[in-house]
Amino acid sequence: MLTNRDIARALAELADLVELHGEHEEQFRTRALRRGAREIERLAEPAVALLQARKLATRPGIGDGIARRVGELAATGTLAELDEARRLASGLLLVTRVDGVGPTTTRLLRDKLGVRSLEELEVAVRTGRTAGIGALAGRRPEELLAAIDRVRQADPKVPADKARREAAPLLEAVRATRGVVFADFCGSLRRRRDLVGDVDIMAATSDIPAVAEAFTSHHLVEVVLAKGGRSGVRTYSGLQVDVFCVGTGAVGLALHHWTGSKEHLIALRLLGLKQGLKMNEEGIWAQGGAGPRFPGGLDLEDEGMPYKLLGMSYIVPELRENRGELDRALAGTLPRLLEAGDLRGDVHVHATAGDARGSLEAVAEAAAGQGLEYIVVTEHSPARGGLDARALALRASEIRALNERRGGTPRILAGVEVDILADGALDLPAAALSSCDYVLGAAHAHLDLPRAAQTARMVAAMESGLIDAVAHPSGRLLGVRDAIDVDVEELARAAARTDVALELNVHAGRHDLGDVHLFMAREARAWIVVGTDAHEPAAVGAWGTGIDGARRAWLEPKDVLNTRRVEDFLDLVKARRRESGL
Repeated sequence: MLTNRDIARALAELADLVELHGEHEEQFRTRALRRGAREIERLAEPAVALLQARKLATRPGIGDGIARRVGELAATGTLAELDEARRLASGLLLVTRVDGVGPTTTRLLRDKLGVRSLEELEVAVRTGRTAGIGALAGRRPEELLAAIDRVRQADPKVPADKARREAAPLLEAVRATRGVVFADFCGSLRRRRDLVGDVDIMAATSDIPAVAEAFTSHHLVEVVLAKGGRSGVRTYSGLQVDVFCVGTGAVGLALHHWTGSKEHLIALRLLGLKQGLKMNEEGIWAQGGAGPRFPGGLDLEDEGMPYKLLGMSYIVPELRENRGELDRALAGTLPRLLEAGDLRGDVHVHATAGDARGSLEAVAEAAAGQGLEYIVVTEHSPARGGLDARALALRASEIRALNERRGGTPRILAGVEVDILADGALDLPAAALSSCDYVLGAAHAHLDLPRAAQTARMVAAMESGLIDAVAHPSGRLLGVRDAIDVDVEELARAAARTDVALELNVHAGRHDLGDVHLFMAREARAWIVVGTDAHEPAAVGAWGTGIDGARRAWLEPKDVLNTRRVEDFLDLVKARRRESGL
């Protein structure tokens, strides 16, 4: 679903790139794009719906130009203007990521010093030529060189959703090539990892040269790394995409192979050898013995054939990481993985306070449209510009009055996302929190505390008995900031001990907890809740690919609190509070 935030991000990125390589006369265009991004994100209604109703261009700060771009994004998933801007600025994007160097200074570096890469910036710093350039004036050379090194050493992985969007035109080009009978994403993207280093495509074709040519000549390609049965390219955004060509006679088996993981495939093939079978991406063969080994025949178009031959249940791609799935498949005890339709309530929703853009009525209608039974409105506490004790009590009264007026579903529950302070205390007193049906504790500041202090702070909040769940516990921002230095395993044990749930925050910028940490939480028998962290009505109940992490962590509906009906959900919250003496 194309949200207002998605649109705003695309427009803001375009504004940055225009500023980066534009001339003086482009300033008006940059300002218009930035204003359009701000106004789109502030809309209470989905921009796409307003566009379809021909009302978007009439909104202040938007106009026909922004509306046209929204239409292109809605129709194609991308902006040709943005793709071209990325291509033109590709050599400078890394320069903008150096601490203290934004688009304006990067453009000055380009125009005055001819800098178009990190390497050229390093040379300019070492030769003293950056001393009077924009924001670099007065910066110590050793400080700048360290900042350049940090960019070089940064994790090259990108959010899977972003990689999927950027690689989609390349996949479509392969699919449209003559001789191709099947093509799709495989590798870590198909296993639904939330961060990927590159994108793999498998193509079953009778004409490998045609695929190689169509793929490597695509307008998004900056560098061709290889061309042939395995072709590789790097796009103007820096994403590496590879295509693996296979024949048309064993598509299912080839898809299984190129999906991986390597560890899963090795373990599966060793298991096959013990049963007298040899298997790889090209076929399956019996090793010795008399008589037919495949009385039912071999359907190599069936991706599940290796599992069938070994007498085990089919293993979905999300679980193929060699974390015990083969033993469970042999025993027929694989989990019934969580699905979006299992979630009855969205327990992390913002409406009108702080940076939210909506109203109680708007978020309720959005939840109804998603078929939800309940939502919890969890505005921020004062530390994040949210509600103080008095405003929180008034909000709870407002919510209960609205429920009486509306009746039916969804039921709105009164909640709060209260800040966990550096010492583990909460940003609101116990008396204020008592007006809420559900309390989320969250760490938004002091994220640089040492590991022991960070962990102790979170555990103290759980043991206070005042919070029902911890929001985005690891503090990561997907593809931007790694998890904070906190002992998640200890958090999981504390969560199980106190019956405080840990959140899977499915906001596209977080996906926190990640699948490895969720796996730890499940092993510790801690409760999990799933919330969208919606800041606009269109995002309420929009679980997106955030659910993938839960599935990769083997989570079942029974592990997740908000798969319960509203009364059962509230009963569990109340039971925890009784046990805490509240």
